[in-house]
Amino acid sequence: ALKTTGLRSGDPRLKECMDTLKETLRNSSDGVTLDRHQFKKCVQSNIVLLTQAFRKKFIIPDFQSFTSHIDELYESAKPLNEGQVADYIPQLAKFSPDLWAVSLCTVDGQRHTVGDTKVPFCLQSCVKPLKYAIAVHDHGTEYVHSFIGKEPSGLRFNKLFLDDDDKPHNPMVNAGAIVCTSLIE
Repeated sequence: ALKTTGLRSGDPRLKECMDTLKETLRNSSDGVTLDRHQFKKCVQSNIVLLTQAFRKKFIIPDFQSFTSHIDELYESAKPLNEGQVADYIPQLAKFSPDLWAVSLCTVDGQRHTVGDTKVPFCLQSCVKPLKYAIAVHDHGTEYVHSFIGKEPSGLRFNKLFLDDDDKPHNPMVNAGAIVCTSLIE
């Protein structure tokens, strides 16, 4: 039932709840049944999260329907094989163009994966917005932009070039991403 909400038993927010549940079941008479008191003890640490999940109060209330649609999109896109692996980047050149996966996580922690999601891959520039978000979260926009500009450079992403204020043009070019990384503790 939990998976239908988009939550997973391995969700770190549910660790205490799941550990208590396992321990309680291990000590129960039949290893399967909980009485009301035992159940309450197991879920009390996460009652708000679980209530939201089972009352469909998450950002995507009908997660099963949503993921069914995602799976359909995945299957319809899977046979597309135009394009080429970026062989000018050694880490990317190693990967098979046949690998295909979709993984998502909502703001509520609802998660869904389909395809080759267990195969590690190189994030490359996909990580730039994440690094920028972490830097802004840790230090604030004003501080981050005291080191990095906000304007497009008009140059290729991998050009190490500074603006007239001796700052990288923005956090999405390599020079800006390097500075963002230096701001993250």
